[in-house]
Amino acid sequence: MAAAASGAHVGSYVLCRELGKGAMATVYEARHVQLGKRVALKSMHPHLAADATSAARFLREGKAAAQIHHPNVVDVFDVGMHDGVPFLVMELLDGTDLAALLRERGKLPLRELVDVMIPVFAAVQAAHAVGVIHRDLKPSNVVLARHDDGSLSPTILDFGISKLQDDVIHRDLTASEVLLGTVHYMSPEQTRSGRNASALSDQYALGVMLYECATGLKPFGGNTPYALMHAIVSARVTAPSTLDPELPRSFDDVVVRAMHREPGKRFASVRELGANLLPWASDEVKDRWAGEFGVDASALRPPATRKGVRRLAPALAAAGLLLAGVVGVRALGRGNAAEEPRHLPVASDSAPSPPPPSAEPSASQQAAESATVPADPTAPSTFPPLPRPARPPVRPQTRPTASASAAPPERGTNGALIVE
Repeated sequence: MAAAASGAHVGSYVLCRELGKGAMATVYEARHVQLGKRVALKSMHPHLAADATSAARFLREGKAAAQIHHPNVVDVFDVGMHDGVPFLVMELLDGTDLAALLRERGKLPLRELVDVMIPVFAAVQAAHAVGVIHRDLKPSNVVLARHDDGSLSPTILDFGISKLQDDVIHRDLTASEVLLGTVHYMSPEQTRSGRNASALSDQYALGVMLYECATGLKPFGGNTPYALMHAIVSARVTAPSTLDPELPRSFDDVVVRAMHREPGKRFASVRELGANLLPWASDEVKDRWAGEFGVDASALRPPATRKGVRRLAPALAAAGLLLAGVVGVRALGRGNAAEEPRHLPVASDSAPSPPPPSAEPSASQQAAESATVPADPTAPSTFPPLPRPARPPVRPQTRPTASASAAPPERGTNGALIVE
């Protein structure tokens, strides 16, 4: 197929306009002649189509994508040949890709980037479930498709170098040591050989995408492809929170583990990686995707950041001291500087009035004093529960009264003090 122009016919389709061009193919907006349906038609460059191996690899994209049934994977409707050039027919997506969004905004807030990436993880997991490994995951292969109602749906495309497990054609095509994929997102094992790619390699690429979305930077750099690959294999990953202190360190743990240079030390699956990110998602995304990642949406609670605790602790301490001068304060528990608290108790103005204090604490009070802080099983990082130290009973403060029948003094219970 020579350079196609608007109005040219390709099989049952008529080309409308060029949408984009890559190293292997050109993508057009097209229309089915009989049905009038608008589609995206991807036509391989003629000079590459002359090579039988390249043509077979191109057509394998259609076979790979057709095996995955997921709303966040591009649909492939048809494959064919025209003038000796293979082409694919896919759904036409209206939107921009994630790479363009990052160029425009630099980086994304934590909740927004998790909301974007969770559907991508679900789509990759669906591909892995049917034996398809993408091997070229990167922001430019994620389209933020816009629907008629204005909502966005992250959609994965370009399975051009995907690996079909147990596929004879694949074993023939990847017998060479040619490196496939974009280097920045390649796992250490892929830099050695394309045949080393696995589902854990896709997980590594997703970790790099998380890193880039959160910091606006790629984790490794180099003046040449060789220098870049050397850094991927040997250099340490700088924690994202080092570049952006607003990011929680527990988020660092998730990203750095997904990018571990040893595949066996990454998460067992993309499903497990997604489950560890869900606590930072919006409530809408939690409700929509928690079941697909094996998580109870009602149990999810976003982990607090260390920086947030440090910011709140002085204010809460000052409020506690103020209340102590009026009715007395009882510390409910002390934190640990290394712990990320799961939630912060907040006093309520509408709380019911407490009963008059007794000389000795009740059994329920004693039990409350010896309670331990429960650990949150859904948080991305696990910290051991800390026992609350026992406190001596609070002696009621008395004020001079005019008569013996005056009401007993009130005892304050809402002076919660959180100390790092």
